[in-house]
Amino acid sequence: MKIAILPVLGLLSLLLSISCQSPNSSERIGELRVLLGTWETSDGTIFTEHWNVVNDSILSGMGFSNYGTDTVFKESLKIFTLRDNIYYSANIKGHDHEVVFRLEKTGNGRYWKFVNPDHDYPNIIEYRLLDDSTLETRTSTLAGTKEKTFLMKKIK
Repeated sequence: MKIAILPVLGLLSLLLSISCQSPNSSERIGELRVLLGTWETSDGTIFTEHWNVVNDSILSGMGFSNYGTDTVFKESLKIFTLRDNIYYSANIKGHDHEVVFRLEKTGNGRYWKFVNPDHDYPNIIEYRLLDDSTLETRTSTLAGTKEKTFLMKKIK
């Protein structure tokens, strides 16, 4: 009886280890494709983000705020893979450098937390897909202060 159990336990152990492997960066960036399209807030100053695919390892985006007919804020965005990690970068118009955040946490293909402990503000950028047409974005410091939350609807 012990002899029959050992191969079964070995097979179960192998199957368990295969099913518990974390996805590689290509699979994880594929999950982020749910961000593709145009997202927009509806309260106060309108903030818009637009995302598209550059290739299998890069998503390119643009974020901007309009107040009336004036653009008051504009940034180039990028989500990309590098050495099996995923990064989010933002380059605000008028600044001479991009700020890069590393993907630190994901959840069920609907939540992504990017962190840069060395940046002044924000240190954390989070995206949470609430449903197919509602995206919550949140920025904060590592201490959880200066938290700003934006509820965005998919418009395209």
